[in-house]
Amino acid sequence: MWSAGCECHVTHTHTHTHTHTEGGRMNHLHLFSYDVCLNPHDGETERTRDPAELYNASDPGVTAKNIWIDVVTVREQLCLSFMDNGSGMTPNKLHKMLSFGFTEKGSSKSSHQPIGVYGNGFKSGSMRLGRDALIFTKNGGCQSVGMLSQSFLQAIKAQAVIVPIAPFNQQTKTLVVTEDSEASLRAILKYSLFQSISELQEQLDSIQGKKGTKILIWNIRRNKDGKPEFDFDTDAEDIRLPEIRSEETQAKWRRDYYKQRRDSNDVPEMEFSLRAYLSILYLKPRIQIVLRQKKVQTKLISKSLSMIENDVYKPQFINERVKITFGFNRKNKEHYGIMMYHKNRLIKAHQKVGCQIKLSGQRSGVGVIGVIECNFLKPAHNKQDFEYTKEYRLTLAALGLKLNDYWREKKEKKAKERAFQALERKSKEGDTEETEEEDDEEEEEEEEEEGYDCFPPKLFTQQCCRTCFVLLVRVYPSASKMARIAPWVCG
Repeated sequence: MWSAGCECHVTHTHTHTHTHTEGGRMNHLHLFSYDVCLNPHDGETERTRDPAELYNASDPGVTAKNIWIDVVTVREQLCLSFMDNGSGMTPNKLHKMLSFGFTEKGSSKSSHQPIGVYGNGFKSGSMRLGRDALIFTKNGGCQSVGMLSQSFLQAIKAQAVIVPIAPFNQQTKTLVVTEDSEASLRAILKYSLFQSISELQEQLDSIQGKKGTKILIWNIRRNKDGKPEFDFDTDAEDIRLPEIRSEETQAKWRRDYYKQRRDSNDVPEMEFSLRAYLSILYLKPRIQIVLRQKKVQTKLISKSLSMIENDVYKPQFINERVKITFGFNRKNKEHYGIMMYHKNRLIKAHQKVGCQIKLSGQRSGVGVIGVIECNFLKPAHNKQDFEYTKEYRLTLAALGLKLNDYWREKKEKKAKERAFQALERKSKEGDTEETEEEDDEEEEEEEEEEGYDCFPPKLFTQQCCRTCFVLLVRVYPSASKMARIAPWVCG
């Protein structure tokens, strides 16, 4: 159930029920329910990054200068909203976007290359966030509404993935009538949050300019306790992971441990804050992201380090020289490792390599951050890890050796600086002692030269014999000591 055609004025239409086969066996509704989080031990990080997965600003053809991410309420339904001011999509491109396993990314000849190669980024990301999604898009001549909905498929007991798409003429704002466009529109109005064409048009009009795309996701995923998997309330300008996950509610020590680590800043903020993650998502930011009506302040990690050193990695499997930047984390030395980017986008953060992963009590490599753009590696389908290939393993090994060299060099430099500072302190202490001795000698000489004038006047009233007086001057050259001892001698 979809309308195809590069333009709105479709001259040839047909009905197509999209299915996906694997090994000769058809996958049906369970296609939507698989979890994009492949690593159960790192699920928190994966979930936080899912919203960023929806808008891959590095894909070719995406000319968006701005992206808006927000949390809205429609008909008492909590929704995630994503909007950009890019070039939009035709009905045909929208269908391909909503089709599992389809991608044109590998054929791109643009210098601005894509990240993903599987064509499943939007599908897996959106279905991980919520059960249902509506896509509104316009490209200047045509505007379309598409629906990817588990609720719809279950309600009609579909045996295959059905994607309703309703195209409209952007000038007249009327439905482009095709064999299946009317049926698609009826399905959208019946099973989505909007019950009339005018309501759909309001959403299309909310896209700034003549081109762009807007995505609404509702029936947000919830934990076993009924609360959303994301925390929308703690920070009104952020989307965060809750401190206590539902699977941990029966293990108090795990909850306390995780909260303690988060409170003590042991856990990088990007692991539970979408705003923090988006701030370092791009190596060289080319797009402005507005999260919950507040601009995300981008950070250049390589510019925020101390003791920066640049190195070069020459992979054996490609004829390229890849720049690596090493430095120390100024804010928190407990956040360290390699920040691995791919085609400008962060794929893997704080990857421990070299001496950082050795289980020794010396805590080697702590505080060291490395930054590298690995365009020669293949990202996993969720763009949050790399495929575990031979090239990936060789890269980690090489990064480990280079990090070890950096750590050793800086450690030796610090040791030399400490030794030099210790010598300086010793030298200063020695100079001080010599100065005090010289001052005492000068004082003694002055007192001997001045004779009686160095004593307090009251000593002259004491009938002290000249012999005692001379003796005191020789034994106690200090006038203050002389004043104390003179009465005793003369007595």
